[in-house]
Amino acid sequence: MVEVIHNKNYVLTMEEFNYDIVYVIQNREFSVLKKLVSNCYNFREKIAIKIEAATTYEIECIGKRTQNAHKISELQQELEKLKSEMDAIKLEQKVVVKKLSNAIKKQEELKEEVNDAKLKRDSLTLEMIDLQQESEKRKEHKVAKWNAIKLACFYYKQYLDFSIHLTENEEHEQIKGSFFVCDADMKDKYFVYVTNYDSIWRVETIEPVLKKEHLREFKNIVDFSKQSEISDLTAFLCKLRDIFVKYYLNTENIK
Repeated sequence: MVEVIHNKNYVLTMEEFNYDIVYVIQNREFSVLKKLVSNCYNFREKIAIKIEAATTYEIECIGKRTQNAHKISELQQELEKLKSEMDAIKLEQKVVVKKLSNAIKKQEELKEEVNDAKLKRDSLTLEMIDLQQESEKRKEHKVAKWNAIKLACFYYKQYLDFSIHLTENEEHEQIKGSFFVCDADMKDKYFVYVTNYDSIWRVETIEPVLKKEHLREFKNIVDFSKQSEISDLTAFLCKLRDIFVKYYLNTENIK
């Protein structure tokens, strides 16, 4: 069997060294020796070339491995960087989604507030209309009442000899009834103050002060046990004049 040494640049067979060395030396076959020496040199040269090529290839491989290691390291770092960026993007997406959710929620709340404000505005508008109508009715009622009071004052003064003076403010109305005004000596001695709070007339002051037994004569007209509430103002004034005349005056000149 012939052994063959392979290389990508050459092929070497052992036939080149297949000689009987003892025979060659004894017979002084110098041509064969030269050939053997030449073959040895060639073999050594080829081996050296092979070793050099292998060494160069190994160095190239080491360089490539080093480059690949650096590249892998760079790629790993880039991958970690990309992972960090992806995590940051995911976090930012969550923040954006949360902000968007809050914005939508706030928008819904604002819509509800706007709707509530519209409802309140409409309600207030209706309430203002009602108040205006009520105010007009009150004005009409006050005008009618004032006209009735002026007419009553005229008749009271002409036929019953007493006058009525009305004062008004935002909280209440007050009437001063003065009796016997045609008599200069008595017109400022006999009078009464009554006030109207929430459509309820009450006695404030009677001058001169009436005796307890005379107060009983106002039964069903004035409730002195309940803040002196008056159930019938006209009846009260007429009754008070009658009591003044009956118990507190010299009635000789009073008609």
